Amino acid sequence: MEEVLRKIDRILSGRGGIFSLMARNFETGEEICVNPDVMLPTASVFKVPVLVELYRKASLGQIDLAQKRVLREEDKSPGSGILKEMTEGLEISLRDLGTLMIIISDNTAADMCLEAAGLDDVNATMHRLGLKSTFVSMGCKGLLAHCAGIKENWPTKEQVAESFRILESGKVDYNGLAFQGCPENNVTTARDMVDLMEALYKAKGLPKEVCENCLSVMKKQQLRDRIPGLLPLGTITMTKSGTLGVNVVVNDVGIVQPANSSAYAIAILTKQEPRDDARQVPALLSKVVYDYFTRE
Repeated sequence: MEEVLRKIDRILSGRGGIFSLMARNFETGEEICVNPDVMLPTASVFKVPVLVELYRKASLGQIDLAQKRVLREEDKSPGSGILKEMTEGLEISLRDLGTLMIIISDNTAADMCLEAAGLDDVNATMHRLGLKSTFVSMGCKGLLAHCAGIKENWPTKEQVAESFRILESGKVDYNGLAFQGCPENNVTTARDMVDLMEALYKAKGLPKEVCENCLSVMKKQQLRDRIPGLLPLGTITMTKSGTLGVNVVVNDVGIVQPANSSAYAIAILTKQEPRDDARQVPALLSKVVYDYFTRE
């Protein structure tokens, strides 16, 4: 264990900012921890709790994932995704919105899913699972409004349009709420995310079908430059990344299933001083963890 911690220290040496990592082997319970209880911004990692609540409500018959939602101009969010480029009036099911929210981190889909899942219910379910440091306080439009210096968790259509304009110009308010590690923001800890991954993997505190459906979506992840980035081809991963700013908040959480070793959960949260190679940090850390858990 000392050697793996030394390798992690070498990766982080000379980098400014806050770095949090936790990994847990599901078979042995062995853990690797670096600042696992520091509350940090989730960025798009908050979409995993939204997905969990969406499928939990569907399992109870409270929502119908086959129900079509109609895309409106006011639904569109800045940032990642494709729905912001689609024509108003497009019909898409909640199930497909949930998939887009995770596998390409579509922000518009995420806000539509959050509306269906209910913000208070997302938080209540996370806290019931024991994730006491995880808070979802706004959707993507709110996060990106704060990034643009507009201090509104639920911005108006006009404020969203202004957010689009400001962010496209390259201006980001790095002192804004979206970058703060406090419950008024969307935040979590590496420990909370590892606990959530274990709950999904072992169906602890959630119906088995909910867990299976969530992991099935996460397995389809198309954004693979972080936890999976340096792992051997054929390694099964179920992940969700998150990014805010230019190389500042660079996160990834998920489950790794090596070909010949037991599965493990891993969460990497960072709030970095910007460097050109900042986005490589989660991949480098992930490879160190993989090598340790798969050692002979």
